Amino acid sequence: MKIQKLYPKHWLNYHPYKQTDDVDQYYTGIANQINRILHTIGVNEDEDGYANMSLILSAWFEDIISQTHIWETFTEECQKRYGARLPFYPIGTDYISDEINMEDVRFILWHILQRQYEGDRIINPENPGIRMAAEQIYALLSKEYETAPENKRMQAYFHAPELGPKDFLVYRKRLEWFHYQCYFTAGNQDELYDAIEEAQASNAIDDIEQLDILCYAQQVALPFRSRKNLLSLTSSEWLTRIWKRNGSKAGPWETVESLADNHYLYIEEDDSCIYLQSLCGEIKTFAVDKESLNLNQTRDLKPEQSIVSCMLVRYGETWWQNGAMLVNDKTPQWDDILQEQDHKMNPIHNRKAFEHFVQASAGKPFVYCRNKKELETFFREKMGYQIKKEVTLPEVEGSGALLMATPQTGLHIQLELIECICSPDNPAYNREEAEAQAFLFFVNPDVIPYELSCLLQDKGLLPDACINSLHGQQHGKALLQNNARFLTDYYFHRYREKDFKNPLLEKFL
Repeated sequence: MKIQKLYPKHWLNYHPYKQTDDVDQYYTGIANQINRILHTIGVNEDEDGYANMSLILSAWFEDIISQTHIWETFTEECQKRYGARLPFYPIGTDYISDEINMEDVRFILWHILQRQYEGDRIINPENPGIRMAAEQIYALLSKEYETAPENKRMQAYFHAPELGPKDFLVYRKRLEWFHYQCYFTAGNQDELYDAIEEAQASNAIDDIEQLDILCYAQQVALPFRSRKNLLSLTSSEWLTRIWKRNGSKAGPWETVESLADNHYLYIEEDDSCIYLQSLCGEIKTFAVDKESLNLNQTRDLKPEQSIVSCMLVRYGETWWQNGAMLVNDKTPQWDDILQEQDHKMNPIHNRKAFEHFVQASAGKPFVYCRNKKELETFFREKMGYQIKKEVTLPEVEGSGALLMATPQTGLHIQLELIECICSPDNPAYNREEAEAQAFLFFVNPDVIPYELSCLLQDKGLLPDACINSLHGQQHGKALLQNNARFLTDYYFHRYREKDFKNPLLEKFL
């Protein structure tokens, strides 16, 4: 196979400037050497995949040499959350956090491959090809370590600029580059393309101008809300951590917060802000800076009559409209729209269902039902629910079903893989099936909601889960169990401190 040569123009895809210098030429050369190693071992199946892996690893090397502390911020966050600098690979006494380490190279290779094949396959972190490639790449970089040049431009870029309270758009531009082009967040452009395709399909948009608006809205929203980065932090959360790690002077970027798309009632305005009251979820009033608004759209706003649909981001002490904004008159037709959106955003319904379930199940994490009739009986007799005619319960066949609940998800009927849940209350439990398939509860959000995966883990109901290992089944079990939290966070794009912690659930546990 002819190996694609990488040029500085490819290298610039991971950098915020357009003109190359000798430093960029050097790291492009490193990327080409890495590319040859990867081709020799054959760790990928795609030529673009080889190129991206090579450029990302070279950019990581540049990060370490230049002390921009992107990777070190990640390993520090890993240490705080999981008690180790990296998942999967034992960290020896020779691991130095601000230098290159073979374990880092190995993990980066695994992560790049897993993002490339997201949704298609699970990459085994003990893959022999990954280990061989990591060893050779580490040997190459070790020889270059003492003489590799620092990138002064990247050092300056990863110190926060002096941003004032009105510099939201300047901040957002810096954040967009980090989200879509930094080596650390590689893969996020694919999510953008997928989000645009999905939104276009759901809205049946053919008009070019409308499509441009849709693309723009997705492009500026994802850096604030996407959770597909490592450790399931948003890019704004990562950039804040990196800037702080580099000793940047405090600024309004420290308090960035984004809200889900919502509908707001226009209340009033003054010289600097318009005031919007949320119509769904928690009812609050937001002062939105006029500099973030299309004034042509706001000119005809009517107090208590105009509905504004948009995404809001807090930057410093004020809120900024981010992306596309729609303005409509408040009419009776909006009642159903607002009710549906409020139901999605207001978790009180799920909390009540969870409380009813805990009482009906006598505190057990799940209730086993052999068939649909038993499911209906539990709802009616134990929970006191009346099943409406328009509600169709799923057919329960084979091994039966498990009824579960959390304050976040409400009620959940688990039909898949219930043989994997080890409990005396689950007559369908099968150890062989569990050893073969229980790992899916940790890596596949289509199997079970995140909160319920965490619940089953914390209750010790998935003891047989394992990763296939050349070192044997017991090693595979230990590998999975020791990295269970990381794996669940990684594949579900969630993390416990933000998505699982709940006083009601803690009592249940």
